Amino acid sequence: APATPAATAAGRSTSLDGLAARRQEIADVLGPEAFDELMQSFFDDAVELLDSLRQSMNNGQIDRLDKLLHNLKGSAANVGLSDIAERSQALRTMTPTLKDIELLSKDIDAAKQSMAA
Repeated sequence: APATPAATAAGRSTSLDGLAARRQEIADVLGPEAFDELMQSFFDDAVELLDSLRQSMNNGQIDRLDKLLHNLKGSAANVGLSDIAERSQALRTMTPTLKDIELLSKDIDAAKQSMAA
């Protein structure tokens, strides 16, 4: 059965709680400024990885997708963005479409916006 909007929202709030806990854990170790730099680095890297994913798909270089998605998954997991890590992993088990990559990009943008809030 498809997820209901309420279930999706509940999943997102759980994921945001996980992000908040992970953020606090990393910020406690690194300090808030270093954590903010780490997150900015993740988002900068994610933009490059998404561009590489799009370029690889447009050029028919399907063999590069798994490595790029693996890198994105690991980076997202390291900073507590488990929903992005899970989506990246799920895309590794299939041949993603450009629409899949755009949805992943929107998730990353939403995470960036929630960090800025």
